[in-house]
Amino acid sequence: MRYRRIAAFPFVWAALFLGLLVLVPHEAREPYFRVENEASKALAALGCFVAAYTFERGDYMRKAWSFNAWCYLLLLCRDITMTFVAPGALLGGVHVEAVEGTLALLANISSVWGTLLLARAWSIAGLEFPGSRLARLAVVVVAAVFAIGVSGTDLLVDGRELVAGNLGALHGVASDLGDIFGLCLLAPMILTAVAMSGGVLKWPWGLLTACLVFWLFYDATATFSHLFPGHDVGGRLAKETFRALACACEFAAGLAQRRVVTEPVEADDG
Repeated sequence: MRYRRIAAFPFVWAALFLGLLVLVPHEAREPYFRVENEASKALAALGCFVAAYTFERGDYMRKAWSFNAWCYLLLLCRDITMTFVAPGALLGGVHVEAVEGTLALLANISSVWGTLLLARAWSIAGLEFPGSRLARLAVVVVAAVFAIGVSGTDLLVDGRELVAGNLGALHGVASDLGDIFGLCLLAPMILTAVAMSGGVLKWPWGLLTACLVFWLFYDATATFSHLFPGHDVGGRLAKETFRALACACEFAAGLAQRRVVTEPVEADDG
């Protein structure tokens, strides 16, 4: 599969999701969104594992991709728990909300750590990021401001609910913290993608960067929905579309990484 076809897959996936949505009756849209949600996460996990097992056991890149894969698997476990266990129930004497929150926290830690390892791949190789130190610092600061601006409000809301004793807000707090730290890594990921722009490695890192950008859009849509609930026209559809694009980009990045490692280098146009 050519790199350009791999890079086009996320948009095909999102178009398929939107196209089938037209055929779904309004009352059945919630189950349809749930199916899309889980299918997208499973797809992302698959892509990460494909990339991870391209490398030998103990390899730096295998660890990086594996952490990202486990993020999506843990989120799937959380979703299964939320679907089949009633709120307020006990699992081994522990409230189900605490279990869901713990799974969300572990998933976000795994995602942040895996993304950090991938973002550091260029410097681990002993190479310098492009641009001056001041320019690189500016990119990091801008990314951090965006991350806090997008997810900071949600963290305050969920944090207040958690302090008030609402265990159901635990997974929200975990997700908000993961979003903030994960989006802060958008800067080094962009710098890594730019550093690798001269060869085929631009494809996996470019797709990973696109994944983070779509998650940024997803979080921004969610924040807007919380701040202006009366103006949430199409907000749910936008969130699901951005989630589908983000997960599909992670899957495509995994395929591109495998192709870089296992297939001969071809023309840079893919």
